Amino acid sequence: AATKIQGSDINRIALSTRLALLNDGNGVRRASSGSDFTVAVNGGAAVGVSLSTATTLQNVKDAIQAAQPTLTVNIDANNNRLSIVDSVLGGNITVTDISGAAADLGIAKSVTADTLTGDAVISSLSSVLARSIDGGSGVTMNASGSSDFTVTVSTGASFSVDLDPTVDYSIQDIVDRIKSASAATDDDEARASRLLP
Repeated sequence: AATKIQGSDINRIALSTRLALLNDGNGVRRASSGSDFTVAVNGGAAVGVSLSTATTLQNVKDAIQAAQPTLTVNIDANNNRLSIVDSVLGGNITVTDISGAAADLGIAKSVTADTLTGDAVISSLSSVLARSIDGGSGVTMNASGSSDFTVTVSTGASFSVDLDPTVDYSIQDIVDRIKSASAATDDDEARASRLLP
């Protein structure tokens, strides 16, 4: 009988991860001067964060915590994303992008809680992030509940695929949604054929 060896996860981020490797090699944008984004906590003044000399996620962590000492930046290696936690001022964290760096780091968000959970900054080993393709322009998605595109197969049957713009899809995720929509259409056709005389 064949024996299979299951390897451990090798596609994950750490504080030592270089920014140039993020977003499937597209890296992190920076401002030519000044702040790359601002951070505000619990309605307080927004403070600027510059990543001008940052080369790793450790540098990003240090820059954010230096700008706003009540915050702690953590690495969620299981989901390949950053999280920002406030345990002093009561939360309500807002990160406002300036250069595109916050979006590239997945943290350009506002939350009414004490933890801001970022989006993935690298994809799975066998795929890429949808927002990384086309030179980082990503995939444009319609509002949730509105079809993004329609697929017509050789039989003439067609089905629509709806992508949620609030979800950080990988290309494999989109392929899976297409397969799921196709399977649902096949099931509908099979049921309809059974009703025909």
